Amino acid sequence: MNATKNAVLITIFALTQRSGKHYTSPFWWHVQSLLLKYHNVKVKRRWIFQCLRDICETGLINRLERKAPQVDGRFIQEPGLISFTIQGMKYLVKKRVGGALGLLKQMMKWVKKGDRRWPAEKDIAPACTPAQRKANLERLASIVDALV
Repeated sequence: MNATKNAVLITIFALTQRSGKHYTSPFWWHVQSLLLKYHNVKVKRRWIFQCLRDICETGLINRLERKAPQVDGRFIQEPGLISFTIQGMKYLVKKRVGGALGLLKQMMKWVKKGDRRWPAEKDIAPACTPAQRKANLERLASIVDALV
């Protein structure tokens, strides 16, 4: 992954932390201004979307498109929701991004709670059998506890 994609990933992480949730819905121009302010990276709108697409294809984030229905039957596109996957959080912890471990713990609580809202367990955890998933969650919880 190149420096711009890492900067976009860290910017999305910062927006996620700022929102206080385990997902965010950023506008492209907000990401662009934060990239310029904190990373000194000047990119255009299309490249931000390409970086998000590449990061999503590598499995580090997950996106949910949103459209709001209007009275006249049309739809207006709203900013999509972006959430980190477990693999994405491990990547940030490996890169020693401050606060990544806390967000990973928050996501683990969300998954164990069984909430049906987005992102669900299938959106942030890799596809595997329920027995493997349970073993992986227990193993990940023990690793997170060992890191603290």
